[in-house]
Amino acid sequence: MKKQIGKWLTILIPLLIGIGIIYYQFTTLTSDEIEKIKISFEKANYYYILLSLVIACIGYWSRAYRWKYAIEHLGYTSHFYNNLMAVCIAYFMNLSIPRSGEVSRALVLKKYENVPFDKALGTIVAERIVDFIIFLLFNFDFETSLSATDHFISVIQLLHWIFYIFFATNKPYSLKSLIGDNANKGR
Repeated sequence: MKKQIGKWLTILIPLLIGIGIIYYQFTTLTSDEIEKIKISFEKANYYYILLSLVIACIGYWSRAYRWKYAIEHLGYTSHFYNNLMAVCIAYFMNLSIPRSGEVSRALVLKKYENVPFDKALGTIVAERIVDFIIFLLFNFDFETSLSATDHFISVIQLLHWIFYIFFATNKPYSLKSLIGDNANKGR
């Protein structure tokens, strides 16, 4: 019974705090400010909002799907839904405390999928390193003699090989698997 009350309180307390903050902010607005807000909502182009939501959802989905592969390479299984919710929680946490999302993402996976925190955080760090490398590749200043099409094709080919090496082979990578176990045979 106490667990169920605690569970409800963890949902209700933040919800009531949020409603209280919204109510407080709304009551401090003047009638002129409320009219400006109404006009802004009437003039807004909702096509761009919808487009940005679709792009954001695709980004969340792809990050969750990529993370599923990284976790499977460590020998743990996780459901896609839990990965997706962990990614969404991470983005939400980053809105309040910058870079807290990565830690919360690993904690969510530990709670719901029983993946060790350090392993999950390690996959997140590795994911950030790969993201940074790809960011550098897109921003790398290639030779000026290449056309824009040649730049695009070379980046696509490089991304193809990165995808093939890290995901398509479906084998966990370690130094032992790369160099073999010949070092220990002589002992």
